[in-house]
Amino acid sequence: MGNKILELYVFNRIWIALTLLIGGIVWGVTDSFTFAWILILIGIIMLLAHFLLGPIRLLQKSVESGDLEKAQRVIDTVKYPNLLIKQVRSVYYMIQSNMALSQKDFNKAESLIKMSTELGMPMKDMDSMAVFQHGAIAFQKGDYKTAIPKLREALSKGMPDADSLASANLMLCSIFIQRKENKTAKMHFKKAKDAKPKQAEVLSQIKEIEKYIHRLPG
Repeated sequence: MGNKILELYVFNRIWIALTLLIGGIVWGVTDSFTFAWILILIGIIMLLAHFLLGPIRLLQKSVESGDLEKAQRVIDTVKYPNLLIKQVRSVYYMIQSNMALSQKDFNKAESLIKMSTELGMPMKDMDSMAVFQHGAIAFQKGDYKTAIPKLREALSKGMPDADSLASANLMLCSIFIQRKENKTAKMHFKKAKDAKPKQAEVLSQIKEIEKYIHRLPG
């Protein structure tokens, strides 16, 4: 219920704000500004929130739930991303990069995560996720020389959730299996399992690798 209300608010915020603003002005002009200024103030705050803060909270929720169609609709509500405050713009570009990566548009994903990191990360866990994103893009492109240090750096910074922790270790596991460094691969596989991820895609990857990793020498 809460998410539905948030969704309705975000998609209609600018119209609600304009309605309050115009209504307050009309009320003030035709009657009195004694209470009308409250509507005007709320309308101004909502407009500022729309352009400066954007729909980041709803965008994050949409991506986390895997609803990329809704996430794209949310992104489309941001007409002027350069007006977003620096920290919010950084998160906005990182989420867009994440979406591009899921759609296997690696060049777009790489470009967006660079734009995000250049703006700086507002929180420590966001910083580790930005580094992880760099590593994940390099992994998907087969650039293991870049992927390994980036994924290790992300892990050393501390991943914010079990699924991201498991994903980083699974990528490293896959790389070291290909390099026939089986002992290192098994270590990362164990760390991935120990993270106790919940996402279906991550659990599927663990199940697939588990079929053969224990048969590898080393």
